[in-house]
Amino acid sequence: MHDDGHGEDAAQQALIKLFEQASDFDASRDAVAWAIAITSYEIRSIRRRGLRRREEALDEAVDAATAGTPEAVVVERDLARAARDVLSGMREEDMTAILVAIGGRRPFGDPTFRKRLQRALARLRQAWRARHEIG
Repeated sequence: MHDDGHGEDAAQQALIKLFEQASDFDASRDAVAWAIAITSYEIRSIRRRGLRRREEALDEAVDAATAGTPEAVVVERDLARAARDVLSGMREEDMTAILVAIGGRRPFGDPTFRKRLQRALARLRQAWRARHEIG
C-alpha cells in the first residue's frame, strides 16, 4: 500500500499533541483511550489535508486541460465545481477511491480496490443524477 510517509507524519503529530495536552489529562480516565482519541483525530486531519491537496490538483489539471476557448474554460470549470460538490457529499472512502483512480495510483496489494472503486462510481453516478438530472 502506498502511503507517502503520511503514517510517519500522523505518528509524529500525534506524539506532539499528546505531549502538548499531557497537562490536561484527567488521571481518573483511561490513558490509552485518551491517546487513541488524539491519535485518531490527527490521522483524520492528515487525511482531510490530503484530500484537499488532491482537490487542488484536480483543479490544476482542469485548468491545464482547458487552456482553449473561453467557453471551454467556463464549461470545464462548471463541470469541475459540480463534480466537486457531488464528491464532497459522498463518504470519505468513496471520494478517496475515486480520487486515487483519477490520479492513476491504484494501490498495490489491495485486491478489493477495483470493487470498491466500482461501488464508489455507482454511488457517484446516483448522486450526480439525483442532483443534476432534470425530470
